[in-house]
Amino acid sequence: MRWDVFLAHASPDKARARQLHAALRAAGVQVCFDEAVLRPGDNWHRLLPRYVRESAVVVALVSAHTDDAWYENSELVIAVDQVRRAPLFISRTFSTIWLSMSDTSAPPSTRIPHSGRYESL
Repeated sequence: MRWDVFLAHASPDKARARQLHAALRAAGVQVCFDEAVLRPGDNWHRLLPRYVRESAVVVALVSAHTDDAWYENSELVIAVDQVRRAPLFISRTFSTIWLSMSDTSAPPSTRIPHSGRYESL
C-alpha cells in the first residue's frame, strides 16, 4: 500500500481535515490528503480513485456537508465497493472508518462497522 490512510472530507470541513492530517502525520502515519498530494493541473478524476485503492484505510469525515460533497461521495463509493468486492482475506486488510463531526451518521447502505465521533484531537 502506498498510504496508510486516505482522508476523505468535504471542502467546508477542510480545517478539521487539516488538524486530523497533522495529528496522523505526527504519529508517523502516511496520509493521502488532497492538498498534500495533488498539484495544480493534476487530473483529480483519475488520481483520487487510484489513491483510494492504494490506501490501507479510508477515514471519512462525515458532516452535514457530506451529502453535497461530490469528490468525498465518489471516494466513499470507491472505498465501499473495494471492501464489498475484495475476497475475505483482503477485506480484512482494507477498511473504511467513519468519523462523524456532528449528529450525522454513516450512510446506512454502506454497512461499514467502524465508526466513531470526531470531537477534537
